[in-house]
Amino acid sequence: MHPAQRPPPPGRRPRPRAQSSLCNLLLFGRLDKAAQAKIAEHTWERAVAAGEILIQEGEVGLAASELYVVKSGKFEVLERRKGVNMRVNVKERGDVFGEVSLLYNCPRTATVAATTDAVVWVLERDVFRWRRGGGRGKGAAAQAAVCQGVAGGMWLLT
Repeated sequence: MHPAQRPPPPGRRPRPRAQSSLCNLLLFGRLDKAAQAKIAEHTWERAVAAGEILIQEGEVGLAASELYVVKSGKFEVLERRKGVNMRVNVKERGDVFGEVSLLYNCPRTATVAATTDAVVWVLERDVFRWRRGGGRGKGAAAQAAVCQGVAGGMWLLT
């Protein structure tokens, strides 16, 4: 059985705040509420210590296969420009980063580091792909909708 096919472990509660944050992203907003809830249900919490780098610019493979929703704490988003890391954004409660990794196996476009102790909800690529349908039936329509949004440049790259 595919890991994403299994029900969430007992004790995993619905995460309305995670679902609400995810719905602000184009790729989730076009999914029906049931699919959104199933995906949010499969997120898991991870504590992040101040100073920890959660995403490293240029990472690929397994290191680039998760999306994060900030439950608490603050993060800075850094991009390497002319050999210097420049802060280009700050992420706080309810913000999402790492979303490109759910669709593509491409290098991370920025470094994201915790500036305070924090907690994030983590969504893995395999869970997202399986729960949105993985190209079967309704999933194919969802994938087409997502790709249209990507082509329109309507979301943030991190």
